[in-house]
Amino acid sequence: MTSWNIGMIYKEQGDLAKAEPYMSRAAQLEEEIGHPDLEKDRAALAALRAQL
Repeated sequence: MTSWNIGMIYKEQGDLAKAEPYMSRAAQLEEEIGHPDLEKDRAALAALRAQL
């Protein structure tokens, strides 16, 4: 998903505050459609939030 990818770019650049909303929105969309990566991405999002 594009939102997830944008979030990952910000994360790799060290800008976790900018990454979080993109990754959060992507996880919300994944939940709505039942995406198979949802649990893995939720865990990654939780780890990112723990670093904020």
